[in-house]
Amino acid sequence: QHMLTTVVHADAAGINGVEWDAVELPSQFMEEWLYDRATLFRFAKHYETGAPLPEDLFNKLCAARHFQSGLFMLRQLNFGDLDMRLHSADFDADKQSPLA
Repeated sequence: QHMLTTVVHADAAGINGVEWDAVELPSQFMEEWLYDRATLFRFAKHYETGAPLPEDLFNKLCAARHFQSGLFMLRQLNFGDLDMRLHSADFDADKQSPLA
């Protein structure tokens, strides 16, 4: 989006001023449609030859769908833990680190 804009003023270009949920929506759709073979094969073509995505690549893509899902979950849990520490009534930033 940013690279394709012709708007002169950067503050009005791309995703500036757009709610983050609306910015994230297209990528969320693509993440789900990516695993639907019929949908993906309607547009997943080689940019020069127009050849469709090879079936073995689609199968590898589907097999890797949940790669590192556990790590992502741990990351989210860590964010939650940090948030709870920072907003705890007994947290004192002058005396302790939220990362301890």
